[in-house]
Amino acid sequence: MPRLRRETIRVPEAGIALEYNARVFHAFFQEDRDIGDLAELTKLSGEVGLDESSFRAALESGEFAEPHKRSLEKAIEFGVNSVPSVFIDGKLLQGVYDPKALRSLLVNLEAGEVALSKSI
Repeated sequence: MPRLRRETIRVPEAGIALEYNARVFHAFFQEDRDIGDLAELTKLSGEVGLDESSFRAALESGEFAEPHKRSLEKAIEFGVNSVPSVFIDGKLLQGVYDPKALRSLLVNLEAGEVALSKSI
């Protein structure tokens, strides 16, 4: 299984963080690509429209290491330990849910028909 590189998560300055993150997660989980490899990450960055040489230079410089470390610390503080993790009404849901079951849960929460425990 590919290694997850810490720098894969943060690309906020580029304005396309969500697109980049989605591409990296798809590459990792669906295509079994090694996102721990800097060359692979660089290719993926280009696929979403980032300048590959600037992207690689930013990772090599360690520019994103400290912000990412703070994000990891905050995630740990909130009890996040898996992907995906979602907070709904202040409660943590972790793992993959069947889309129909998740939709039903959300509809029932909105209607006040169910309540979440601390986490499920």
